[in-house]
Amino acid sequence: MSENSIKLKNLIIFCVLAVVVVTLIAYGFRLDAIGRREKALARKIEYLEKITDVIAESIAIQPKIGHESPHFFDTPNQFPRMSKAGVFPMHNIKFEHFVTEGRKNGDMKDVAVLIESTNKNDTQRLITSLMSQRMPEDLQIFLFTPTNISGVSYKLLKSWVNKTSKAVALNDTDRRSAASRIFGIHRKNYIITLIDYQHIGDDFTDFFFTGKRAMEIDSIIHGVCGHGNDVWQDRNLGDVLWLTDSPCWNNGWMFSRSFMKRSHNLMMIRPEVSRVGHSQRSVTQDSSWNIDLFNPLLIRHEEFLQRFHLDLSHSKKMKLSDWDFLEDLDFRTIYRYPYESDDDLKMYFRNSNIQKLYMFRKIIPISIDHRRAYIVPKNQMDHY
Repeated sequence: MSENSIKLKNLIIFCVLAVVVVTLIAYGFRLDAIGRREKALARKIEYLEKITDVIAESIAIQPKIGHESPHFFDTPNQFPRMSKAGVFPMHNIKFEHFVTEGRKNGDMKDVAVLIESTNKNDTQRLITSLMSQRMPEDLQIFLFTPTNISGVSYKLLKSWVNKTSKAVALNDTDRRSAASRIFGIHRKNYIITLIDYQHIGDDFTDFFFTGKRAMEIDSIIHGVCGHGNDVWQDRNLGDVLWLTDSPCWNNGWMFSRSFMKRSHNLMMIRPEVSRVGHSQRSVTQDSSWNIDLFNPLLIRHEEFLQRFHLDLSHSKKMKLSDWDFLEDLDFRTIYRYPYESDDDLKMYFRNSNIQKLYMFRKIIPISIDHRRAYIVPKNQMDHY
C-alpha cells in the first residue's frame, strides 16, 4: 500500500472519529438539557404543591390578631393578597418574601382621628373601638360638632369628652376649620376623618399605617380610603389593596397636610374589605392579615399600573350573563366583564350604591373567592 493511500485511510478514520465525538458531545448536551428540564419541571410541581398547601391552610385556619405567621400570598397573578397563612406570589417560579418590621409604638403619633360628633352614645362607642385597636396610645382623637345641624353645643361636646379622657373637643363647627386647627396648633401631619355613627375594623389603625407609609414613598398617592365596594368576602381568604381615582365618598379617609386643599384628581389606596362602614358586619372583625407588615413598595402607583395592565392583558373576555357563574370558573384565570350603564353595574354590585363605586380609570377591579375580575366599560373591552 502506498504512502498516500495510508494517509488517505488515516484521514478518513480521523474524520469518522471526529464525527462520532461531535455527535456524542451533542447528545451529551441534549441529555443534560433534558435533565435540567426535568429538574425544573419537578421544581414547578413542588411549588404548585406548596401553593395548594398554602391555600388549604389559609381556608382551614381562622386568622387571629397578631404577627404569628407570614403575611400575604396570591395566586395566580401578581396582585399581593394579605392572608394569615401566606407568602407573596411566585416570580420566576420562586416564592418571594417581603419582610418588614411592621408598626411599632409611636409610628402613628403624627396622625389624628377627627370625629364629627352628633350623638353621645355613638361617639363613645366609636372612641371605645379606637381605643381597642392594637397600640391605641398612638392615636390622638379630636371631636367637633356641626352645631347648626346636630344641635350639640361645644359645652355639651366637652362634657362627653370628660368621660373619655383620650379625646379632645374642638370649638369648631365644620371639618375644614377643625382640620386646620389640628394641622396648625396640634402639629399633626395626617388626619383620618370619621362620623360617629360609623364602625371601624379591628385592624383599622394598622391599615392606615400601611397607607401612610405608601403616601410617604410615593407622592402620586394622595390619601387612603377605608371603604371597599361592599362586596361580601370570605374573610379567611384575606384582602387585596387597590388604587382608586374615585373620591372617597364617605368619611373614613386619611389625607395629609399638603393635600388638605385638594378635592379632585386624587389618587387613593382603598381595600377590598372595608375598614370603615355603616355596620360592624361590613368591616374586618376578629381577624388580622398582619397588614402593617405589608411592603408599601408594592402599592406604589408605578407597581400598581404594571400589575393592572398585566392582569387585563391576560384576562379572558366574558359576557355580563356569565357573572353569576364566576365562582364556578377556573380560579387560575383572570376575567374581564363589560358594563355600559348603571343598570349593568347593578347586576355586578347588587348591594352597593352604584353612584359611589370605587373605580380606577373607569374600571372596577375585584378579587373575590380567589378569583380576579375586572368590570370594564364596554367600549374598552377589546383594548386588551
